[in-house]
Amino acid sequence: MKKEDKITSISTFLGFGSLIEGSVEFQGTIRLDGRVNGKISSKGGTLIVGERAVVQADIIVDTIIIMGEVSGTIDAKERIEVTRRDVSAATFRRVSFPSSPVVFLTASAP
Repeated sequence: MKKEDKITSISTFLGFGSLIEGSVEFQGTIRLDGRVNGKISSKGGTLIVGERAVVQADIIVDTIIIMGEVSGTIDAKERIEVTRRDVSAATFRRVSFPSSPVVFLTASAP
C-alpha cells in the first residue's frame, strides 16, 4: 500500500460531538473529530486528528496528522505532520524513520 493511499483511505471516523473515554485500538486510518480521553494505539495505522477534535491521550501510531487539539504523549514510528499552530501540550517521544523527513510543520502566522 502506498503512503498516499494509507492516509486518504479512512476506515474509521469519529464525528464531532462524540466522546470516547478509555482505549482506542485500530487498523488502517482513523479520523477523529470528536473527543478522546485515554489511550490511542495502532500497529501500522494512521491517526488523523481533525480540526474540531480534542484529544487527551497517550498515542502510539505509525503516522499522525494533527489539525486539532492534542495533549499527551505522541509516539510516532514513521511521521508526524502538524498543521495546527499550538501543540504545546503534546510531548513527542519518538519518530524513527531515518530515510526521509519525519516532522512537517505547516502552520501559518496569525
